[in-house]
Amino acid sequence: LDHLWRTCSTLSSVCYRHALTYMYTLEWFQSEFGAKGPPGTSWSISMWLWFFQTFEFFNWKKIENAIKSFVGLPHRLQKIREINKISYINDSKATNLDSTNKALSSYKKIYWILGGRLKEKNLSILKKHFFKIEHVFLLGESKKIYENYLKKYLSYTVTENLKEAVFLAHNLAQNYVIKYTSSKPVVLLSPGCSSLDEWKNFEERGNAFIKSVKRLNN
Repeated sequence: LDHLWRTCSTLSSVCYRHALTYMYTLEWFQSEFGAKGPPGTSWSISMWLWFFQTFEFFNWKKIENAIKSFVGLPHRLQKIREINKISYINDSKATNLDSTNKALSSYKKIYWILGGRLKEKNLSILKKHFFKIEHVFLLGESKKIYENYLKKYLSYTVTENLKEAVFLAHNLAQNYVIKYTSSKPVVLLSPGCSSLDEWKNFEERGNAFIKSVKRLNN
């Protein structure tokens, strides 16, 4: 019984320390990145917290640096570059509206590139984010269908291809920054559609976006 009591006491102590670790780590995340965490890494936060709780000793500086340097996976809310406070985000992996919903929830002042081979017609799941969208650039097989819906709510441009969409988004975002100097808009490729109308896969589409973004002038 004495051995059982000591074992239970030890486990309680460890659980208590892990609970404190969770609380302090979550508090640090919220102070550093805001309530939602770093854009595109909400799934990662839970992973990090779970991992940290399994250890009793921490080098917090290394942990902090590791989290800050975490860049995510290719084509999943991948930041390509920043020009004059404008971030260019590659979310080509967003081949359905649920994924695009998560992307739109991560940013404000969005210049959104949308479209491809249609999977879902109804954009109502995304309507709650419309107030954050400055302009939409429609492309691919879905552009006419989405145009019919979005014309009631948002300003938009029907584009010929991804290269044109990137160029137009870049110009509009640059003009916005000139007008509102404290703003930090985002050019976001989050198509909400399959890539198969023009590309072999979402990776090829994402790489085309990256190539176009890297060719933009500062």
